[in-house]
Amino acid sequence: MKKGWELSDYVNYVKIQMGSPTIKLACEEQIPFIIEKIAFEDLKNYMQTIHTMTCGFASMIDLEGKNVATVKYVLRNRNNNMSITGMDTNMFIYQTQGQYGLNEWAKDQLVYNLSINQIKNSLSTDMDFQYDKVNEKLYLYAQYPHPSVITIGYTPDFNDVSEVYVPYWMSYLKRFAIAYTKETEGRIRSKFTLNSAVYNLDGDKLLSEAQSELSQIRSELNENINIMHTIS
Repeated sequence: MKKGWELSDYVNYVKIQMGSPTIKLACEEQIPFIIEKIAFEDLKNYMQTIHTMTCGFASMIDLEGKNVATVKYVLRNRNNNMSITGMDTNMFIYQTQGQYGLNEWAKDQLVYNLSINQIKNSLSTDMDFQYDKVNEKLYLYAQYPHPSVITIGYTPDFNDVSEVYVPYWMSYLKRFAIAYTKETEGRIRSKFTLNSAVYNLDGDKLLSEAQSELSQIRSELNENINIMHTIS
């Protein structure tokens, strides 16, 4: 399984970007929580890229341990026993010498009608499914002939920052983490006023930067929400 940065890597990155170790952050102990519980949870709302998996057809498929958040679609393959017309050749059993078989006209009409119905079925939704998220079970119903193999399109359920390995998403996770850290640090610094000090705390500036950066990040993600399609 592919892995991205660990939580400690993100923590160190944020600290450096915020001026550590030169500057001691008031929210330093809260940075792991900010990354994992705020920045990561926010980013997951946008990480709707579709992954795929291929498996054998069954009326019920156990997806336990596959980290499936939602099932978006299910695609069927073409059966090996299908003829060029798309019909199961086992459906046509007749003697070639004609004593007990269908005459040519009836056979042609049957093939024609069945082919039309098959086309209609193929163009309709013939792979109904329901995903039981709680029990991680996918229930399927397919019209005859049943496929031997199906492909499931799903959005993954990310549980840890290390599961984010695509550079595109890692970049946004780092940006979210920095912005939320600025917001937290800014709120802390804004609570104090140093009237006799030779310097002023920049709490208001950090808050302003955080709000601007969060707005920019969300705008970019909303604009590009459909461009990423990851196949796993």
